[in-house]
Amino acid sequence: MPALPPLKPIKTILCAIDLSDISTHVLGLAAEFAEACDAKLMVLHVVEIWDKRYDFIVAEIGKRIEVEAYGKVQTELDRLGKSKGVPVEVVVQKGQAIETIQDAIKKLQPDLVVMGSHGRRGMDNILLGSVAERILRVSPVSVLVVRPPKNPDIYTLLCAVDLSDCSRTALERAIELAKQDKVASLKVLHVFEVPIGYLEAGMSYETALIKTRDIHQREFDAFLEQYKTCGVKLEPVLEEGAPASLVVKYAENIKADLLVIGAHGKSRLTAMLIGGISTKIVHRSTVPVLAVKAPEHFESLWQALEKL
Repeated sequence: MPALPPLKPIKTILCAIDLSDISTHVLGLAAEFAEACDAKLMVLHVVEIWDKRYDFIVAEIGKRIEVEAYGKVQTELDRLGKSKGVPVEVVVQKGQAIETIQDAIKKLQPDLVVMGSHGRRGMDNILLGSVAERILRVSPVSVLVVRPPKNPDIYTLLCAVDLSDCSRTALERAIELAKQDKVASLKVLHVFEVPIGYLEAGMSYETALIKTRDIHQREFDAFLEQYKTCGVKLEPVLEEGAPASLVVKYAENIKADLLVIGAHGKSRLTAMLIGGISTKIVHRSTVPVLAVKAPEHFESLWQALEKL
């Protein structure tokens, strides 16, 4: 199996907040990542003000966010017993949220974008679809979507894989995070579905399930073979069912602190769009989701974003 491009170090994190109650949780997890990765943290808030008479509000909000951001980062460092500070820069801009965040990604070129979502019910179905989900689709880099309430500590880490190169990149990022946060083991989940063709050919469901499970077990074992000496204990889990629903349910059942998945670029022309299953998982999950973009998509995604 050909080696994948090496993981790009996370050295700049862009954290977009909206000053809602979840912003504290978003900042906390962003600070955790920044400290673990020795990265710079850039905090962005977009003020949707169209009347210039109220421009003074932007400066006032900027001061408030700066105090809150530095305070939250220092709290995390104190809690972790770290003396070394995390560089923090606060940016407050006027404009529409989606377009302004996109512009910030193009200008700052972060290695990770962190955003919050209020949950999967009610108005958030609209808000996630219009802001976080849109950014997830167009971002050339990985996106971490945070759910409330969220303690920034990561004790239970789950990585869902579909055995593609993109999910291999996600697994390698999850292994890296496990080492940085000193998580002893990492659950790796692979979900398969029984091909309808087996059933249409007259095979019983039980026989088709056994046959399909055997095939996927062999492929799953081969996929994980090279990580036997990675320094983190991998706990493989093979399940049958609808991938998006089962991944979300499994993450909830084990009370995962973070779910890591791969986000696929479909082609050079539509590289900005991630796979449908990834979108569904992020949309439905009640735990934080890190959607990892594969290195081979970076160039085409940046080109696609430049055309927007």
